[in-house]
Amino acid sequence: MKRILLLTLPALFLITELAAQFQVGHTTVTFTDPDRNNREILTEIYYPANAGGDDVEAADGQFPVIVFGHGFVMVWSAYENIWEHLVPQGYIMAFPRTEGNLFPNHQAFGLDLAFLTTEMEAFGADASSILFQHVAPESAVMGHSMGGGCSFLAAEAADVNAVVGLAPAETSTSAIAAAANVTAPTLVLSGAADGVTPPEDHHILIYNAAAAACKHLVSIEEGSHCYFANSNFNCDFGEFNPGDISREQQQQIMNDLLDPWLEQHLKGSCTAYAEFIAAVDAEPLTSLEGSCDASSLELDTPVVTITDCHPVLQTATAEVSIPWSGDAAPQWLVNGEAIVDDQSPLVVTLAELPAEGQSIDLALANGACEWTFPAAVTLPDGCEIIFGCTYTASTNYNPDANVDDGSCDLITGNPTCLGDLNIDGVVNSNDLLLFLSTFGTTCE
Repeated sequence: MKRILLLTLPALFLITELAAQFQVGHTTVTFTDPDRNNREILTEIYYPANAGGDDVEAADGQFPVIVFGHGFVMVWSAYENIWEHLVPQGYIMAFPRTEGNLFPNHQAFGLDLAFLTTEMEAFGADASSILFQHVAPESAVMGHSMGGGCSFLAAEAADVNAVVGLAPAETSTSAIAAAANVTAPTLVLSGAADGVTPPEDHHILIYNAAAAACKHLVSIEEGSHCYFANSNFNCDFGEFNPGDISREQQQQIMNDLLDPWLEQHLKGSCTAYAEFIAAVDAEPLTSLEGSCDASSLELDTPVVTITDCHPVLQTATAEVSIPWSGDAAPQWLVNGEAIVDDQSPLVVTLAELPAEGQSIDLALANGACEWTFPAAVTLPDGCEIIFGCTYTASTNYNPDANVDDGSCDLITGNPTCLGDLNIDGVVNSNDLLLFLSTFGTTCE
């Protein structure tokens, strides 16, 4: 298994399992491509909503777009399992219904997918659109079988953030040749028992040709061609002898890998790649090839210690030690403030003295990727604020106090020795200091 980790992180900082946040809204739109003789592209769109249904209001926020290409003579509805899984996590999915006949034009379908990656962003900028101001600029193209191969035709023609091929098939306008011009991060999921597009003739050749610096091929042992989708007569009829694992099991593996991959490339999560690797390692039926060397930065557990504190000023200096190595100096966000520092440990002056057990909000910005984690704070003795009388000659002097609260008892002095204010039998500078400490006091 070949791999280069984008980030090596302790398990404490890995993101937790993704939870569904939204319902699924749906609308149908026919787009027109003026550059291809006003070609009409009937498209089914599924989007995050607060309540499920057709043409319902979209949920608040902006969401990345995934344009999905269907398989040969397969309908978009066969992929309900995919949109029902991804849309609730905050993605918009667009399914063009073109080229569903027995003699599809692969190049035209690839251009349909490419067109939608940009048209969906324009759709989100249209004030009359149901998705007005809800479409994020990030996009991916994904597809199954024929649609998987055409996804590489699309990625060659359009600027996308990621490409995902589910058992991608070689196409008449070669997907293998197109992959050589695709530099977007690429993921190919392959069923080792695929009876329709054998991996050695399709998936592996497309993957090997891909020019992306960040690319992976995941082979699913006993995985089938059709099991990435729901049961579909046309696909199932063409695969006489599927693999031994169930459709449900193969789709669960697919979901476990898609989630962190899309989180990394469409939502900018730095911890997601570590989760992707962990998901592959945890699944005995998967094997992984490839690397993701967009960054070679490696991190270890941060250690934060307050090295100097000023209780009166309520400021403190925190020494944040984060062991790291890589080919680029990191940029930091410390409590939201951007700092460029290529040395470790990073020294930060806090605006307020933190309470015991409070965390410091740190973020690492590496390129377009931001990663936030809590760093535990250890306060040294004497750093907390203790109010009390700090004058040593006072009868109620508090040796633990570090901030004087004006509670010191006034001393009237030695009645038999004028000027001996501290009653030590001697009139000296200590008495003068005591006098000056109370100078200006209004007596009642």
